[in-house]
Amino acid sequence: MDYFQGVVMEYLRADRACFVNPEFWIRGNLEHPHEKPHWFVDVLAISMRDKAAYLCEVTYAKQPRAMLRRLHSWKENWELINKTLREDACIDNGWPLIPWVFAPSLTMAIVEPVLKELFSNGRAMTLEKVLPWLYCTYDRKPEAQDEAKEGRPTIVS
Repeated sequence: MDYFQGVVMEYLRADRACFVNPEFWIRGNLEHPHEKPHWFVDVLAISMRDKAAYLCEVTYAKQPRAMLRRLHSWKENWELINKTLREDACIDNGWPLIPWVFAPSLTMAIVEPVLKELFSNGRAMTLEKVLPWLYCTYDRKPEAQDEAKEGRPTIVS
């Protein structure tokens, strides 16, 4: 796990209705589970509030070639990923599986158009927005009731 993957995981966990599983393995071969294709998702986040599962990928690469290859691979195998992930993680069939990419703003300019082209429901968030001092760590709200309001930036989702 790289440093920013942990920062993103803590951001997701700060929403008390979100449960995370880091380095989640998705099998892509129904008959022989340990053979390719298969994927490790940086963080699988299950949101009880949204009734959705998020396949979260994190990069801080300036040239996100690996991220783009990953998204294309997911798109090519999306039906299989849906099937195996729902079976293995017991995700309700009515809940959408949504790719969610976290990257620096300059990298996001490259990644987001591809993400939206491949997955219309895909989410993107810049790493600059998940820094721990930008949100209240127990409920991910921009400020806690009893804290001074100055110095706490507004979070834009």
